[in-house]
Amino acid sequence: MVYPMASSETGMTMKRAGAPRLCRVAALAAATAALAACATTPSYPARTGYVAPAPVQPRYPIARDATASATPAPPSAPAPEAAPTPAPTQAVESAALPPIAAAPPPPAPETAAPPPAPPEREAAHAQAEEAQSYAPAPAPEPPRMRPGPPRFIAAGKVVEAHGMFRDYQVRKHDHIDAIARELGITRKVIVEENHLDAPYAIHPGDILSVPVAKAYVVQAGDTLREIGKRFSVGVEDIAQLNHISARKDLRPGERLALPADFRDRGPIRLRPVMVADTRPPPPASRREARREREIAAAAQPPVLTPAPPSYIARPAPPPRTTAAPSPYAAAPPRPEPRYTPLPPAPVESAQAPASGDIAQAARGHFIWPLRGGMLSTFGVKGLGRRNDGVDIGAPMGTVVRAAAGGDVVYAGNQVPGFGNLVLVKHADGWVTAYAHLDTVSVKMRQEVSQGQELGVVGQSGGVSEPQLHFEMRYAATPQDKAKPIDPMLVLPQ
Repeated sequence: MVYPMASSETGMTMKRAGAPRLCRVAALAAATAALAACATTPSYPARTGYVAPAPVQPRYPIARDATASATPAPPSAPAPEAAPTPAPTQAVESAALPPIAAAPPPPAPETAAPPPAPPEREAAHAQAEEAQSYAPAPAPEPPRMRPGPPRFIAAGKVVEAHGMFRDYQVRKHDHIDAIARELGITRKVIVEENHLDAPYAIHPGDILSVPVAKAYVVQAGDTLREIGKRFSVGVEDIAQLNHISARKDLRPGERLALPADFRDRGPIRLRPVMVADTRPPPPASRREARREREIAAAAQPPVLTPAPPSYIARPAPPPRTTAAPSPYAAAPPRPEPRYTPLPPAPVESAQAPASGDIAQAARGHFIWPLRGGMLSTFGVKGLGRRNDGVDIGAPMGTVVRAAAGGDVVYAGNQVPGFGNLVLVKHADGWVTAYAHLDTVSVKMRQEVSQGQELGVVGQSGGVSEPQLHFEMRYAATPQDKAKPIDPMLVLPQ
């Protein structure tokens, strides 16, 4: 490229600046001309709607070249003028440039390592870790508690006392048969245990060995105090009855005799002990409870039932017969046997009549079977004793008469403790009994009238003196069980 010569003033300036300055100015002018040519004649079409972005200002200071800063340019040096570019003499071919390929994504910046912590911070972290290692572990949550299973004491069984005896003190007007009847045993048991000889005479104040009805089986942990509390009996009474000390240690399986008037209150319940509740907690709502039931039902195997048949069974048609009907007719079916129901067993009435009503209804219908001294009246007589009638003393051979008319339902001496006995059934549910007779004048199923002789006073049944044991029993309905009634309420005074 050929550049025009500069003016005389410029040439003189270049001469003064020297050759290096002239070369630098020539290079700068050539670069300026090239840039001007590119800006005026673009070689590719511009994109429609494209807006050039704003220049980005750097956020850090630009380091300048030390050589350039050391040699500043003279302020009064004028910039040389660019020489005009001559027009090209030949045609220049132009073509569109291919599209610019997408630049690959920049590589991910590597994670820079954290700056090292200062010594003071490392010491603080070490002290915190050491304090945490010596810190106590958090206390576990206490388990849920619930009352344990019920506990009982004195929970042994009450059984029949076989072969166990107790002391019985004979009282006035007592005899062997009366004591046996009171205890519900036979005379033979008392006679054999006490080695008595006929006629088995006993006197008030004598001590007899009589069998015990009930006994208690000792369980582990039982004491006489707890047993006495269950049966409403004193500790000393149980110890004296069983001939043991009140402080004795009981053994499991040991049997203790119980008095005749004990009252069983049942095992004594102790205070429950709290135990850990291992059961799952109850659901918080009905929805959760229903959800748990559905899950439990889904976990069970399904029950498979056979499907119903797809067809309907039809009855077989009757066989066709062409033979003539038989001249013999079929025999009629035999009637089923009829059974006569048994009468219902006697039961006790739900509402027993009052004693005053009984006396008012029966007063005037009965008379005294005989007149004599009253040896024992009706009711309870001491500990565990009861008289269901009255004992009337009279000389031997005194006539005993029927208190009212009726039928003799029993006459004999097979009932222990009563000797010769006569039972008469009257109208309206009444029954009278006449015991300890010397002889009997009537027979069973015999109808008697009021005042008719039934027998004479005797001393049968082991009584200590001639007497008549007279009882009156009443049942409101034929299904009820006859109960003893005090004859003094019914007989004339």
